[in-house]
Amino acid sequence: TMIARLDEDKNVLEFLEIIKESNLPQDWEVKIIGDGDQRKILENYINENSLSNVSLEGQLNSAQVKDILSKSKINCLTSLREGFGVVLIEAMFSSNALIAYDCPSGPSEIVNNENGFLIPLRDKKLFQNKLKFLIENPYTLETLMKTSFQDSQNWKKDTIIEKWKNIL
Repeated sequence: TMIARLDEDKNVLEFLEIIKESNLPQDWEVKIIGDGDQRKILENYINENSLSNVSLEGQLNSAQVKDILSKSKINCLTSLREGFGVVLIEAMFSSNALIAYDCPSGPSEIVNNENGFLIPLRDKKLFQNKLKFLIENPYTLETLMKTSFQDSQNWKKDTIIEKWKNIL
């Protein structure tokens, strides 16, 4: 899955290029949640490249997002900029392994070797290789998914409040 505004900063077109080049198994679905000014461009790319396993889900409510994340195994983020990367934490609470570009602000504070892969910005080939690696290695994927959920507990409200109390 990917959760992102469909705009240039979120770099969804590059994610679609990665998906196209990855030759995912036919039974794998890619769901992109969000809306924005690049929706038509992305729809055209999906159609022109026959990416029948990719769907643009549009803007969904929180229950719908939670449902999709609960069925997902991998959450991807190809943003060029992030304020923090809350979508990655949301994915962790649903036991998703993470693959994200190391863009300014956010992903490097969340993604680690225990819950996924942090990819140098715009390194499409490495992103693709890590995605394929997880698909071809279900044991590693399962391990990252379990650790991702365990790591999510560090982001629970009570834990964060305690950290803020210590800082203040």
